[in-house]
Amino acid sequence: MLEESVELILTLPKTISLNKLYSSSHWTVRKKEKDAYTKIIKKELDRFDHYRGELMSIDVRYNSRYDVDNFIVVPKFVADTLVADGWIADDSPKYYKSLRIRYDESIEKNLCQVRVTLT
Repeated sequence: MLEESVELILTLPKTISLNKLYSSSHWTVRKKEKDAYTKIIKKELDRFDHYRGELMSIDVRYNSRYDVDNFIVVPKFVADTLVADGWIADDSPKYYKSLRIRYDESIEKNLCQVRVTLT
């Protein structure tokens, strides 16, 4: 029997880098950044029929000046949004199976493409 899977391709702007996010002096600054980016993610997710997956993988390609490890904020915010909106039960290792982040100059500058696979 074949497992059903759904692939979501989200086109998102770059967000705050990890370095800048955690250099903020107060947690309210971080929450404001996350809330604003979550709205953008939700708007992208609205293009798809809702699907509840058992397992999740995320693949991010981006084009900005950020170091690869500073781009971790994008998949973190995407995963948190998917959990909060019921696309996946949790972002623990039991459900979140893989993450890949890579620089790709073929992506439009200051954008990223996030491919979420739910099975």
